[in-house]
Amino acid sequence: STSRTVEQVKLLSDGFAQTLYGALFKWVVDKVNVVTRSRRSSNSRSSVDVACDVGAGLEGESGGPKAWINILDVVGFEAFHVNSVEQLLINYCNERLHKYYLDTAYEQLVRGTDSDGFRDCQQMFTFEDNGNILQALEAQSLAESLGLLPMLQDYCSRGLSSSSDFTMSCHEKFRTCQFEGYIEPPLNVSEHFEIIHTCSLVRYSTQKFCERNFRMPSGVLEVLQESSNQVVQRLFDNSSRPAADSVQDRLVAAGRVLRDVSEWSVLLERSDPFFVKCVRSNLRRTPLEIDDAAVVGQLHALGVFEALRNEREVFPYRRRFHDFLSEHRILSIHCGATLAFFRAADEQPTATFESVDRSRTTSTRLLDVICTLAGLDTHQEKPLYMMSGSEVLLTSTMHAQSLKLRNEVEGMALTLAWKVQGLFR
Repeated sequence: STSRTVEQVKLLSDGFAQTLYGALFKWVVDKVNVVTRSRRSSNSRSSVDVACDVGAGLEGESGGPKAWINILDVVGFEAFHVNSVEQLLINYCNERLHKYYLDTAYEQLVRGTDSDGFRDCQQMFTFEDNGNILQALEAQSLAESLGLLPMLQDYCSRGLSSSSDFTMSCHEKFRTCQFEGYIEPPLNVSEHFEIIHTCSLVRYSTQKFCERNFRMPSGVLEVLQESSNQVVQRLFDNSSRPAADSVQDRLVAAGRVLRDVSEWSVLLERSDPFFVKCVRSNLRRTPLEIDDAAVVGQLHALGVFEALRNEREVFPYRRRFHDFLSEHRILSIHCGATLAFFRAADEQPTATFESVDRSRTTSTRLLDVICTLAGLDTHQEKPLYMMSGSEVLLTSTMHAQSLKLRNEVEGMALTLAWKVQGLFR
């Protein structure tokens, strides 16, 4: 037997509950998958063949493609009065998901564009993401210098348990690499550090940091394996656990999270994702009450503002040539687009090569006129507009100027119409 302090026993008790909960959750998911597969195979006439397989491959039992659904539900960023290793791991998962969300939003933004010129000009745009934060948290290459979580995994796996020594090593490491998102405190330097996350600045208390980042002692696992509850026995069956000397068995909490995040990141890359962003109207759960500050804070933490900002950086306005000219019809007639041109295009749903080419030429001429009237520099490094195979793409600046000019011309046309009508009254 090993003697432990009261604090160590409390930490061990918390770890025991987390281990049991995690194993039970995985067992429930596996059971749901078994039932779902059974129903799918017994109902061959179903028009929709969906398997709720967590971690399932893309190939079915017969070798053909299989439809599948994965639901990844992760708690949001956490920033309490006192934050420890649990909050660091949760916030790391959210940073990884946030990066995936921003990357996916950008890919969807440029997807389907068949213009070589557009693909070339993508290099001119800069986008804000949290790649530097992830680099500081998860980098596992010695050449790039280990990130904070691999450092914690390496420190604890070597049997070291001094949280203050680990904190000082973090200070020294980030002082060398000069990562702006890591803040070394001016006081009590061995007890905490701060990280500027996507959502906010979070202070982490490193007291008991290493003690909380432990692997379950083998004696406790043996108690679970010999439990009188048959379900618990199956959860911790020796045959389903790796050998004692395996790499997985030596992983502490930080290492397991890094492994799990790497696994589901691969799965996400093979998926066609849909994002559900949940926002509370207020933190008091009061119906029909909207707290503006709380809503704005959540939208920022969920990455909605970053996605919109990145969209504005590229070409948020995308229309087919004919739709663009129709919206600016009052301007287009001064650039070679007659009423007969619009009438012919409206009557012909499938545009011919000649009509598309003419629409592209007219659109380009119209945009040049708008740039001239608005005093915009068309020779700047970042283009104000682009032409794809069938679409007009405008930056937010160009779109705003086109709307402004169109409204001004429409206003002048209405004023002129009123004056003409007044002459004949």
